[in-house]
Amino acid sequence: MKPVHQIGILNFTLFEDAPEFYANYEFLNVKSLRSYSDKLKLSVLDLTRIDLATDEDKAKELDYWAELFKSKTWEEIRMLAEKEPIFSEVATKVQKLSKEEKIRLQCLAREDYYRTQQDFHNHYKEQLKALDKALTEKDKALTEKDKALAEKDKALAEQQKKIEELQAKLEAKGN
Repeated sequence: MKPVHQIGILNFTLFEDAPEFYANYEFLNVKSLRSYSDKLKLSVLDLTRIDLATDEDKAKELDYWAELFKSKTWEEIRMLAEKEPIFSEVATKVQKLSKEEKIRLQCLAREDYYRTQQDFHNHYKEQLKALDKALTEKDKALTEKDKALAEKDKALAEQQKKIEELQAKLEAKGN
């Protein structure tokens, strides 16, 4: 069986009560404390505790790698590359990949912008259709109410005319 190594690069301290810069863990039986296998290992590199790097860690240049992973600017990476020749190649590769990543992210952002604009356009188009339909229905309802009101006005005018006729007759009889 080939060895399996998992390397966790953390930006926090895994165990606050026992901080370590670099630690290796193996699986073991909790009763007998016997190692399960030396083929399975977990390694943890704590970027916040570079100050705890041992001489062995420094000999393996783990502190340099941690500084590289912790770097936030190209200037920091360039300074690391000046100290160690191997980092020059790594810095060049990281910068190239980052540029490609920036381009990819820009493309994704542009696609997301156009998709969002299209979604807004479609949403407002649907809203306008719904509003237009509602206004058309309200116009029809108002037209029907106007007709009904006109008929009532006509009936009321006829009733008023009859009342006036009856009042005139009543006055004529009373004189």
